[in-house]
Amino acid sequence: MKRIGLFLAIVVAVLPSVAYAKPLEQKDTDAIVQKFQSDYADTFNRRDAKAMGALLTENATMQNEWGDVKQGRSTLSHLSRD
Repeated sequence: MKRIGLFLAIVVAVLPSVAYAKPLEQKDTDAIVQKFQSDYADTFNRRDAKAMGALLTENATMQNEWGDVKQGRSTLSHLSRD
């Protein structure tokens, strides 16, 4: 799970800096990664698919350690038990 969280955190941290063509300071990147990993672990442990989806942007790309790739929030909707 740590690898998945780290991968997602890096994607979340890097994309905004690419979009604005101004790199983030390392401390700012670290803070984003730390917050995301904490939020991700919390929602994962609660098995809360809706909260997990809310962590992602509409067009986020997620890849698990087995190589499965999911695109966007809607791909998590099948995990919800509601």
